[in-house]
Amino acid sequence: MKKFWLVLLSLAMALAMVFGLAACEPSDPDKDKDEDKDPGGTTENEITEVVGDYSVDLSEAGMPMVVYFQIKEDGSFLFSGKEDFSQEKSAGTVSKLSEGYVLLFSRVNGETVAAGKTCNITKDADGGLSFDGTIPYGTANFASPMENDDGATIVIRAVPLSEGGGTVNEYTVEAGTYYGTHSTSGGMSTTYEYYLTLREDGKFTAFVTYSAMGQTMMGYDYGTYAVMGSACRMTSSVYDDKESGEDLLESLTVDTEGVYTADVRMSRMASDTVEVTLEKLTESPKTVVASYEGTHTISMGMPIEFALSLEIYADGRYLFSAASSMGEPSTEEGFIGIENAMSNAGILLPDGMSSPADITLNDEGALTGLFSMGAGSRQEVTLTPVAA
Repeated sequence: MKKFWLVLLSLAMALAMVFGLAACEPSDPDKDKDEDKDPGGTTENEITEVVGDYSVDLSEAGMPMVVYFQIKEDGSFLFSGKEDFSQEKSAGTVSKLSEGYVLLFSRVNGETVAAGKTCNITKDADGGLSFDGTIPYGTANFASPMENDDGATIVIRAVPLSEGGGTVNEYTVEAGTYYGTHSTSGGMSTTYEYYLTLREDGKFTAFVTYSAMGQTMMGYDYGTYAVMGSACRMTSSVYDDKESGEDLLESLTVDTEGVYTADVRMSRMASDTVEVTLEKLTESPKTVVASYEGTHTISMGMPIEFALSLEIYADGRYLFSAASSMGEPSTEEGFIGIENAMSNAGILLPDGMSSPADITLNDEGALTGLFSMGAGSRQEVTLTPVAA
């Protein structure tokens, strides 16, 4: 599934070919008057054989979803997530080539795009269409041909809608918090508690806890994500793909029964990603998995000592409090990622901040990072774990 999301090279040469053919064709004023041309310059009879409504089943490419494709007689086309084409994911015009056709995208995800986004199509003997290139679809892209996880080359095809094209998936992946467990077998069996949060700002966080040698171990993940209907691609900023060395691609999908499945890495100790069934939570967990405390002194004409506390919840949310004799305690919330099995490091992402800051842990488990005292610049403080 990871390879599904790799974007192919742009087919701008196809667009140049279209313009080149148009430039070479001699002008015939009388012929121009007689023919009914669409705004994109394509005569209706040039695309008649591909006009129609189609469904595109992406399950063979590793995506449990169906999308819809429509070509109208005026030469316009539309990709949609709905069978009645009431939703537009991308659109443009179709032009005839010497062999096959080319899709010229003009709108993607409701926004106008620059010329150059193209994808070729050919009509097959069975009445379907085969795609050759990259298809922008909402905030994501899918490519054809592509190689699935089994190493097979898959060509994305559209079949006439009247023939079906897979079960329509009415479920979509949405922002929120998802939870599941994953257990390993053998002499060192481990059960991971995994929480995944898709934030409204296009970023995701994941927090994992598990027991090892009588201690509570923690791991985390962080990065960006893009949703395409019932599928979500996540690009990790924490883990690298062992084959390519690039940022690891993970995923969350929901099937036609409403079952969520994540393909994710659980920890730095894990050798590869695993598939785990998740459920979407209606509220954030209230279980505290780790607590820290400490003190910090700031000189403001006179030394002011703050009593500090940090509570970390099961999904990685944290609540930091700094109390002094000067008034009400100052609090801060956000996401904290801690990896205490190998790196003894992590990230701190307070609410309202666009990018995370680093934190470190020492051999005794004490945590050092920059926190807000309520006013002025953020302060570097060290907090020690509170015994359970």
